[in-house]
Amino acid sequence: MDFYPRYPGDYMIATLELNMMEDGAYNRMLDYYYSTEKPLEKSKKLYQIVRAHSRAERKAVDTILTRFFTEIDGFYHHKRADEEIEKYSKRLKTNKENGKKGGRPPKPNHNPTVNPSDNPTITQGLTQTEPIQEQEQEPYKHKDKNLSSKNKFSDRDMACAEMIFERIKIVAPHSEPCDLKKWANTIRLMREQDKLTHEQIWKVFDWANRDEFWKTNILSPAKLRKQFGQLDAKMQTQPRQTRQQEIQQKSFDAIDDWEPDA
Repeated sequence: MDFYPRYPGDYMIATLELNMMEDGAYNRMLDYYYSTEKPLEKSKKLYQIVRAHSRAERKAVDTILTRFFTEIDGFYHHKRADEEIEKYSKRLKTNKENGKKGGRPPKPNHNPTVNPSDNPTITQGLTQTEPIQEQEQEPYKHKDKNLSSKNKFSDRDMACAEMIFERIKIVAPHSEPCDLKKWANTIRLMREQDKLTHEQIWKVFDWANRDEFWKTNILSPAKLRKQFGQLDAKMQTQPRQTRQQEIQQKSFDAIDDWEPDA
């Protein structure tokens, strides 16, 4: 593939915890995955392709493989990339088939045949028939009866809800199954009514999910929304030394000589 769709909002939410080295490795791995349209193999060749030469850089590659890829028979697959590659392959196949038939099939004309004697215009003494332009119609919008008009959450809301769910499963693996649509709708309400961004929502949740007390109490977006003001205040007043330690801990020791800004 010479091109693949990139959704910055979804990517930012999914990679908020990555440090700069891991983020760079992830982007290079995705570019190589899409360009070859094949899963990755953990080898020296992969390190060379990603330009991971130092021990810290190779460790960053290993972290990305473990977190965002699924190993199947020694090869690492990326779910989103596989879906996009499959769509691309189907599109390419359809275009080739249409090309053999002389191009894309013509669109059906829903207008009735125009009578030559209708709608005449006079130009330089000659009578011509003025063509009637086809009026563009708005595309039909499917209405999901199971989705209330109050639950018009976006794809980014759902992505944020899924990320929260993945983190909560680590803290409370035996918790009751959740309704991700309701969770995504709560994220929407936090955006539209509480005027919060996805980044602000995730930042506070990330802090609460790491706090020894709050991580077992904030087990849903609804709980997060209810306690958001208190959590945000506590996060802001957290001792700077502790916050630096958490930042270092998030790097998974991938950068040996990195130091947070003073």
